[in-house]
Amino acid sequence: MRSPLFCPRASCRYHQPHTRRPANWYLSAGTYTTRAFGTVRRFRCRACGAYFSAQTFSLDYYAKRTLSYRRLLTHLITTSSIRDMSRDFGVSTSTVGNKISRLARNCLAVLQLVQHELPPAEQLCADGFESYTLSKYFPCHINLLAGLGTQTVYWFDYVTLRRKGRMSEEQRKLRAELEKRFRADPKGLQRSFRRLFEHLAHLICDGPRASTILFTDKHPAYRRARRRCFVINALRKQGRFAHRTVSSSEPRDQGNPLFSVNYLDRQLHKDLCEHVRKTVCHGRNVSCAMDRLVIYLAYHNLYKAYREVKGDLRTHAEVAGLERERVMQLRYGLFARRAFLSRVRPEGTIKTVWLRRYVTPLLGRPEYVPAYVRAGA
Repeated sequence: MRSPLFCPRASCRYHQPHTRRPANWYLSAGTYTTRAFGTVRRFRCRACGAYFSAQTFSLDYYAKRTLSYRRLLTHLITTSSIRDMSRDFGVSTSTVGNKISRLARNCLAVLQLVQHELPPAEQLCADGFESYTLSKYFPCHINLLAGLGTQTVYWFDYVTLRRKGRMSEEQRKLRAELEKRFRADPKGLQRSFRRLFEHLAHLICDGPRASTILFTDKHPAYRRARRRCFVINALRKQGRFAHRTVSSSEPRDQGNPLFSVNYLDRQLHKDLCEHVRKTVCHGRNVSCAMDRLVIYLAYHNLYKAYREVKGDLRTHAEVAGLERERVMQLRYGLFARRAFLSRVRPEGTIKTVWLRRYVTPLLGRPEYVPAYVRAGA
């Protein structure tokens, strides 16, 4: 990097993206040498006096080892486990996990931009993708909001559930013992879908459509969540929103209004190793599992062909209305520079994933979040 674009200190007036900065807003402050990156230039901000370097803006900031993030992305979307990647790169599993977290934060920044720049101009559908993290005694719903025709993902969330279904007496006893240490929120699914409806209300208000229909299955928690969301009820009374339900027993073909979320369900089960059915690779940490999920969702929106078999090689975001040039810019942004929390200003689920606030069952302590991740929080 020849010159810095902004001051990395969040409190500085030259930090925010819309602030005008003079050409001489910084001073050169020498160089330093590292094994991983060679000679690195240093700078000093004239406004706040902060010292920083070219490495401050790198995706590998404060790192001692470099890996190819594009190669890492290819591994993640083709069912490679963390151990597989560590063997292929010749590094430890903790190094791979650190690189995934770095890439995930850039993917979160890109997904936030897509949410702001691409308000849905189509009808929507939502449903929960069922999996588990740590143990089958802690199943989860990964709730997804997608476009009816484009399969573009507009929102996502994670909620841990209580294990249900048929169990032996020994399994019931083990569940009772585990619930003494961690018990899932009995209304977690309802609260998650209420957050979905609140986010959907913002999309409706900012979007181009006069009215929006949301299709879900007939899960009672979804209806309860809608009734408790005052904003969405107000839009419903104005005729700007309608909620339609579809039976889960209907054929899951392209004629089904829930096809988009059923398609995403299949892709996640197929492409992410921790969700492949009857697999020995499963998530051990909710925050790490969400890091891998957001990378896949960014790939799905910005890289994956819409209808590869039929020759339609546009990405899902392009089909939803994003220009090809903008898609290429967002792709470049995934690997170009480090995303800063104070400039991205993430909201809702994106902020929760960024700051690793999802609770992992039985962990017993908050997630460790490095200072450079929380910069500007």
